[in-house]
Amino acid sequence: MSTSSPRIIIVDPQQKLYHLVRAAMELMERHPRLIETYNGDDALIELRAIPPDLLITSQRLHEANSGTVLALMAKREMAALPVIVIG
Repeated sequence: MSTSSPRIIIVDPQQKLYHLVRAAMELMERHPRLIETYNGDDALIELRAIPPDLLITSQRLHEANSGTVLALMAKREMAALPVIVIG
């Protein structure tokens, strides 16, 4: 992650991961830019617009693709992108 203000895309249709990540960052006194998306398509649009420093996705997404498939698609776009899939 960059030292300035890291950009983290969070993908979770249930909107729970955002709060967990934000709380964890606050505990570490970090202030990244958190981008909350609810599906894989929106996450890929965000990823292409401005490359993030990290992608965190839920394993279960509402669309046909799972979080694992989204992770693979994101890695095709940016091979060096760190991705976390939470089950």
